Amino acid sequence: MYPMDRIQQKHARQIDLLENLTAVIQDYPNPACIRDETGKFIFCNTLFHESFLTQDQSAEKWLLSQRDFCELISVTEMEAYRNEHTHLNLVEDVFIQNRFWTISVQSFLNGHRNIILWQFY
Repeated sequence: MYPMDRIQQKHARQIDLLENLTAVIQDYPNPACIRDETGKFIFCNTLFHESFLTQDQSAEKWLLSQRDFCELISVTEMEAYRNEHTHLNLVEDVFIQNRFWTISVQSFLNGHRNIILWQFY
């Protein structure tokens, strides 16, 4: 039953951004993942798992094992959070798993929380 007060009704346009991003990047043709403000990986798509993770390794452990990349991506995420007008940052020529990658780092506001989307090209 719907609430009598229309303010309490959840409209289609109010669907959670995180749910939408997860659905979109699930079948994305490149590795991608979503992290929260604390640095926790919320979601990683299949290609991210296949490209970077082993069966016994979490995304957090993988990131910590990539020292230079970990530092670089942390700074890039802070820049994405800090810059209110440009929520997209590119990191080019990052060498991971014997390949050079360009990484798109985007900040989104999901309700009252910030989330970060990484996309690898």
